[in-house]
Amino acid sequence: MQTSAYMPWYQAQFEREFLRRTGTEFENFATRVLATYHPGFLNPRPTGRLGDFGCDGLTYSGDISYACFGYLQGRGERELVKKIHSDFQRAASKWPSFTTWRFVTNAGAGPLATQAVLDLRETHKSTATRPIRIELWTENEMWKECGSKLQFEQLDELFPGVPEAADVSLSEITPLLKQLESSSIPIDTGAQIKPVPFLKMDFNSIDPANRYEFQVGREHANRIEAWYSQQVDPTQRDRHSRRFREIYDRATTNGDDVVESLYIALAGANLRLRPERANAAYAITAYFFDECDIFETPPPGWTPA
Repeated sequence: MQTSAYMPWYQAQFEREFLRRTGTEFENFATRVLATYHPGFLNPRPTGRLGDFGCDGLTYSGDISYACFGYLQGRGERELVKKIHSDFQRAASKWPSFTTWRFVTNAGAGPLATQAVLDLRETHKSTATRPIRIELWTENEMWKECGSKLQFEQLDELFPGVPEAADVSLSEITPLLKQLESSSIPIDTGAQIKPVPFLKMDFNSIDPANRYEFQVGREHANRIEAWYSQQVDPTQRDRHSRRFREIYDRATTNGDDVVESLYIALAGANLRLRPERANAAYAITAYFFDECDIFETPPPGWTPA
């Protein structure tokens, strides 16, 4: 499943790696991304005088051939043009099955390289003896056609370290999230849990699914209280409370789903893909709900209509 909330972060990591790597490192990075995107991707290992036959990777059926060229200081555009021509000619002579050839580079394609691509397109146009689609991929093309189409698990494998909290201002709570996720710390089932504030839930129109989530989360209330009591900074809880309130106010003003907005800000858009992470988010949100830090408290004497 794609995770739209994290996609800008993954794109930034991709572009950073694409542009900063040089020479062989770039080729290794590019082919790793391609191997993740193309099931059955084949990358012939250079062997002696044979080399790799001008190919840095073939798709499963052999219909797409890739060549990768990483920037190196001193490599000018004329070197890039030579590489385009030499890799293509060698691949075309050794791999007869491909109908698309993609040249992936971070060296920057100027007018000479652009003309080289146009010349190859003209030579291998649709009416040619061997028509081949010629493509030049820089970081934009590779992200659009390849990186952005990867699944969440694939992106996470390529670029680990996605922020735990979607809202960076709540990143301080990440250690608490992780502690609540841990199954090695048992829940104190005998602890006193505050009664469910039904009127407050009614007043804020909390739907049945969220009420259930809050109730599950309340089992961790004492663990959350203990965690805050152990923090060196005694103002941390109040600071988190204010941040939750800001998110609540913004969601209310924008007409967004308030509970979902709080969950996402705390644990990311796909929190429900990981039950432990989801339960931790429910627990923290319920804790601040019960402490009257977020949502509105019904006025005295208020009853549901």
